[in-house]
Amino acid sequence: MKRIRVVELIGHLDVGGAEMHVKTLAEGLDARGFDVEVACVKRAGVLAEELQQKGIPVHIMGKKRTLDYSVIPRLVNLFKERKYDILHTHMFTAGTWGKVSGLISNAVGAVVTTEHTLGGTEKPLKHFIPDYLLSKLTDIFIAPTNQVKQSLIRKARYRADKIVVIPHGVDLSHFKSDQGMHSNMECRKRFDLPTHKPLLGMIGRLSKEKAHVLLMEALSRIEDVDIVLCGEGPYETELRKRVLASNLQGRVHFLGRIAYARLPEIYSAIDAVVLPAAVEGFGLAALEGMAMGRPAIASRGAGPEDFVINGQTGYLFNRNDPSDLARVIKTLLLDEKKLRQMGNTARQHVHTGFSRENMLKSVDELFRSIVQ
Repeated sequence: MKRIRVVELIGHLDVGGAEMHVKTLAEGLDARGFDVEVACVKRAGVLAEELQQKGIPVHIMGKKRTLDYSVIPRLVNLFKERKYDILHTHMFTAGTWGKVSGLISNAVGAVVTTEHTLGGTEKPLKHFIPDYLLSKLTDIFIAPTNQVKQSLIRKARYRADKIVVIPHGVDLSHFKSDQGMHSNMECRKRFDLPTHKPLLGMIGRLSKEKAHVLLMEALSRIEDVDIVLCGEGPYETELRKRVLASNLQGRVHFLGRIAYARLPEIYSAIDAVVLPAAVEGFGLAALEGMAMGRPAIASRGAGPEDFVINGQTGYLFNRNDPSDLARVIKTLLLDEKKLRQMGNTARQHVHTGFSRENMLKSVDELFRSIVQ
């Protein structure tokens, strides 16, 4: 049987939610018998080397600036040479340049796009217009949550029959509760974190749209709770200034980028995961934490609402409302017994429906149905 040739196209392979998802897809589909390659429109990144070490080719197109049209002939040549059955794009940059190049090359079998963020009015106008026009060149859209799907239908005006919902999945063999290696107090000591007070964790890129400031505003309304920020990004300097301006010194702990292998230690160290952004398309960090028995707090109307069941696996707060976020944090941390019960329910919920294997099986079936 002919192996289906797939190229996963993304801007770069620095560490991030979408980039980790591409790595998971490439490795998982390769193991399932697909002929998988990855292409980066801009640059490589640390994840590229990991893929190459596992024998998965990574092609770098070298886009240097916003309107670098030289990337088009490079992509066209790649598509003509490799003759992919499926072009799978991720994020705006890869989707725009990839679909245009695919059309010009006339050498790509089908185009699939995974939407990692809420669409429509949540996107800048400069993104919305090309996204809408290029949606006509897309055979199937994958939405990781029902929230993203409904946003694409209502706001971006995409056709409902072209959108399928496939939730991202967690590697349950990696994110598992282990009170031996990853006990709460021991992990706090490893990262020099307070051992005497509740800790909330926010894992992800330090960028404005992630709403770290909203979390800090909520924190200023609460006593005896600290937050741990794991990640790097362009907003770090501004966030450190906010900490000083809000008199939160010693309560906000910047740990920088944490290696994937050590993320279970971070989740073990904290009491709950927080995703305050109203534009969060999925929120893999919440699922990873839930897999390890940590409840999640997320905004209403965002992607995590699909799996953060209010009052059972975590709590939802009114979007962009720091007072309501503060109320939810206090409610969650007030009752230690309830906190543990919600953590256990969260773990069971992830194990039931959000494993990496479930996600790969769904993508496998979708791709084979497209090529048949």
